[in-house]
Amino acid sequence: SALLDYETRPRIEFKVLARQVSGTGQASSSTQVRINVLDLNDNIPVFSKSLYTAQIYENITAGTSILRVRATDGDNGDFGAIRYTQLSGKLADKLQLDDISGLIICATNSQDFDRELHPEIHLTVEATDNNGLGNKASARVILQLLDINDKVPRFLKPIYKGVMKPDQSSLKSPLYVEAVDDDAEEPNNKIRYSMDPSIFNRNFRVDSQSG
Repeated sequence: SALLDYETRPRIEFKVLARQVSGTGQASSSTQVRINVLDLNDNIPVFSKSLYTAQIYENITAGTSILRVRATDGDNGDFGAIRYTQLSGKLADKLQLDDISGLIICATNSQDFDRELHPEIHLTVEATDNNGLGNKASARVILQLLDINDKVPRFLKPIYKGVMKPDQSSLKSPLYVEAVDDDAEEPNNKIRYSMDPSIFNRNFRVDSQSG
C-alpha cells in the first residue's frame, strides 16, 4: 500500500508480458498498463509549531494583531485546503481567529485581560483540512500579559494617629504609614511617600521610601 500514495505517485505505469509456454518459437507480446491512483484525505494538518507564544499588554484594544498560526496538509486539492476552525480556552471569546489566514486578533476593548489575575492565557487552536470538513489537528497558544500601571496605591489604614509631645515640638514616637500597590511588577508597584503642601510641612516630614 505504500506504493499507492497519490501525493508521491499519482500514476503507476508498468508493462505486462504474455509469453507462450509450450510449442515452438515461444511467441510473446506485451502491453502497457497505466493506473491512475485516486486521492484520499489520508493526511492530517501539521502546524508549523506545537506551541505559539506572544506577549500582549493587559490594556490591549480591539483590532490589535497578536500572532499568526500556520498549518499545512500533505493532501492535494480540497483535501489539503486548511481552515482554522476553533480557538478555545480561557478568554478565547475575547479573541478572534481568522479561519483562512490563521491570524489571531483582540476582539474587544473590555478590560478582561488582567496581568494581576492571569499572567498567562493558555489556548488551543484547531486546524481542519478539506475546507474545514476533514481531519483535525491542534496546537497550543500561550499569551503572556505585560503589566501596565493600572492600579492606584492604597493605604492599609484609613487614618493614622500620632501623639505630640507636650511642647508640640515633635511626635512622641515616629509614626509610620504604609501603602501598597496591586500592580504586578516594578516600577508600576513601587511606592513613594510625600506630603501634600500645607502649613504643617515645616513641622513634619515623611521618609519617601519607608513612610
